[in-house]
Amino acid sequence: MNILFGTQAVGLKVLYDLYKKIEKPVSIDRAAFYVAHSMYYERFLKEHPDFESNHTIVKEWQIVAKSKKQCLDVNIIKRYENEIGDPTLWDAVVCDRRLYLGRLCKAKQDYKPAFDHSGMLKILQVALERLDSLLDDVKPDIVLSLDPVTFGDYLLYLFCKAKNIPMLFLRTTKINKYVEFNEDIFGCSPHILKYFEEYETEGRLDKWTEHAREYLEEVSKSDIRYEGMILIPSKRKKTKAKRNLVQTIISAVKTEWKYLSKYRTDHAIPPILTSAFYRKVILPLKSKYHKLKYSKIYIPEKQLNSMDYAFYPLQSEPEISSMIWGKPYMNHIENVRTIARSLPVWMKLVVKEHPRALGYRSAGYYKKLLQIPNVVLADPGMEVRPIIQKAKMVISIATFVSFEAMIYKIPTVMLGGPRPFSILPGTMVRYVHSPNDLAKEISNLMDNYEYKKKSMVNYIAATMKGSVAIDYFTELLKKEQRHGDLGIDHYDEEIGKLADYAIERINQCVGSSKEIINAQAERFFG
Repeated sequence: MNILFGTQAVGLKVLYDLYKKIEKPVSIDRAAFYVAHSMYYERFLKEHPDFESNHTIVKEWQIVAKSKKQCLDVNIIKRYENEIGDPTLWDAVVCDRRLYLGRLCKAKQDYKPAFDHSGMLKILQVALERLDSLLDDVKPDIVLSLDPVTFGDYLLYLFCKAKNIPMLFLRTTKINKYVEFNEDIFGCSPHILKYFEEYETEGRLDKWTEHAREYLEEVSKSDIRYEGMILIPSKRKKTKAKRNLVQTIISAVKTEWKYLSKYRTDHAIPPILTSAFYRKVILPLKSKYHKLKYSKIYIPEKQLNSMDYAFYPLQSEPEISSMIWGKPYMNHIENVRTIARSLPVWMKLVVKEHPRALGYRSAGYYKKLLQIPNVVLADPGMEVRPIIQKAKMVISIATFVSFEAMIYKIPTVMLGGPRPFSILPGTMVRYVHSPNDLAKEISNLMDNYEYKKKSMVNYIAATMKGSVAIDYFTELLKKEQRHGDLGIDHYDEEIGKLADYAIERINQCVGSSKEIINAQAERFFG
């Protein structure tokens, strides 16, 4: 069996270690890797010096570098767009924030693209030809990847769809610490949908429905937390400064020099010192300024009890929820305008900033929101649970807040692309792709809302059954200041559980190799 892995930064270590675990059980003949983020890749090679000699590697930053010397041939792009476009290739560009937005887009509102239109087309041209050649050369039986947040990963997804190559995306379900290998970047994975439909039609009760009932009972009474959830500042562990000012300056100068000399041409790596200055200095100052300016305007929590309102949570930008699942709704100010005028005329719209985005947007951003007649702002530091529970409806862009609202028995409208929980009954949740349909769907859902506990339990049970419970963010990706961090090292145990699950999912997706995989997995994993 041949496998291609699509990776990003530290995701390379996770998928490489996964590959080493499943190499013999799955009988992998050839493995190829599409890698992004040259700085991390350099560190990875120091730990795995034989990596390039043993595998086929395609490096995203080399595609970008080659594109700068490339003569643009639009006919090549047109041909590929006709073959794999869905219906165009714009989604592959838009999903990559470092390509479609500015170099500092993670530190501030930076909407000026790092590349002009011609530059984007040249990158597409080089990437399309290189990836097509890679797939023809490796002939993968399956592709394993993370969520496609780089142009290369998204193009791989489009190629796999066109060439009928199974592709699995590793992503968190945000139900406790379950992660899944989904067969598509949109909606519910077919294997989980199958389990859900079986539970719904057969009325089956098993260990998964029992776990689901316990989970639903627990989160119905408290704030919902899931592994990897970013902790709000007040709940983060305090870390002691390990360097004095001189050491910090020296380290910063060395880092910036290394960036300028080696990594500046990699579009995935922003200017290091400038980004750090925005995160450590500008954002905290802007956050304090916004608090002083708007704290007296924020709606008090006690006032929510006597107010008829819908709730719209702003999102941290730029994120996959808006750049892939919610592309028609990427402009939050216009979203708020559209939602506000789609509500019953007597209702308010409560808008709350994402805690992670404090200081990211300009003060004028919130001023524009407050100019909309029926819009009020909630304190960004307020817990989201009471806002949801007192709302008449929750409207969000394909986020987990939608699922939280369903748990709290609140009518829910999701904007943008379908998410896994959009398979739940239309009496609980509506997925609205077009803004033109929003007012009608809001009115219809409010008139016909009905909570269906059985379906909620069945969806959660199906998700648990089709996933694996591991410490993905805190242990495998080593993300800091995240919920679920136990402060212990059990990486090998977690990657082992992920390997068992990966074999199961490969088994389900690559039918021709099913017997071989079963036999080999039994031999190596028991």
